[in-house]
Amino acid sequence: MTLTTLILFKSQFLLFAWRNRLEFCNLTPQLVSKLAERLYDTYITDLSLNGNKIDKHQNFHLLLEQPQLKSLSLKYCFIKPEGMKNIADKLTKPLHSLLILNLASNMLYDDGAEHVARMLRSNRSIMSLNLSDNKITNKGCKAVMLSLTEFELSPDEICFKRKRNFEKLKNALNSEPNLNEYVPDPPLTAKKSSSKSTFKDTSSGTVPTKKGSTKFKDKSATDAASQISTSSQNVNFDPDYHPFINDVIEDQQTILCKGNDVLINLNLSYNNIHKEGAQAIVDTLYHQQQLFAADRGLSRITTEGNNFHNGCLLEVDAIDDILAQKATRRSSVRSRGSSQRKSSSKVSLLPQIT
Repeated sequence: MTLTTLILFKSQFLLFAWRNRLEFCNLTPQLVSKLAERLYDTYITDLSLNGNKIDKHQNFHLLLEQPQLKSLSLKYCFIKPEGMKNIADKLTKPLHSLLILNLASNMLYDDGAEHVARMLRSNRSIMSLNLSDNKITNKGCKAVMLSLTEFELSPDEICFKRKRNFEKLKNALNSEPNLNEYVPDPPLTAKKSSSKSTFKDTSSGTVPTKKGSTKFKDKSATDAASQISTSSQNVNFDPDYHPFINDVIEDQQTILCKGNDVLINLNLSYNNIHKEGAQAIVDTLYHQQQLFAADRGLSRITTEGNNFHNGCLLEVDAIDDILAQKATRRSSVRSRGSSQRKSSSKVSLLPQIT
């Protein structure tokens, strides 16, 4: 890296850092690496590198080592499946700091979408994900949807689970010689049912019966950001938490994980998704409605610009209906919670008789 390049980078960084933007400024892999090093010592939480197309040696994943980063936008960055693999490897950590990830208008294809799905199987921090205009087909759409509801652990994931349990037991034995005083976290146990899911939601859910009877209106970006801010209060911050350990049900044949219930906003617009992918979205939304509480799971999904106009009217109506019902459930839960808080505050103001 020449002295001129370093001076240019420093001036660009000083000019744009306060706005958290380094957009369309022809960043190279070397400059991205340098930026990642500088970010580690800053308090920047939102960063946009839109329009920095790096064809080879894509290293945007280095930015994810910044422990304070909450929002990252990499739109128009020419990210390919190999680059997405590196990003997914960084974000498989369940409690990463990142909440919002924008990967719109890249070159992910189905292979990149499968890396996204692998990331979502274990990540429980990302609440908003933009995958629009990435040439994703039914295959990639189905892979992403399968990570958002109950799924069976793969052999590698089972090995990871056993290794973590062994390490926990080993650490407990080293720190406490009396084995009787160590109580490991027991997995959930339930009999497997072929007709119903083994995971249950305490809140009630209804199955949509009339297609097209209720239309779900897309929320504005401000509403979505507000919803993410509110839902972030429900994220599990236990440092020992892992969905393959804490959110599983085991029987003699399989180990089931309840799926990702943290992602609430997903943009799949302007891809190449057809009827089969639309049905996968419907199935996922329906299962989430049955499995998760009203304030968990997808509440906004954008699908415009796909080939849904050819024989997908029923699926589109079903998506609208389920999301509308979920919005109603969320409002009802919030209203009950607000009423309970008001009633409790009134009781606390009553004079005490002594």
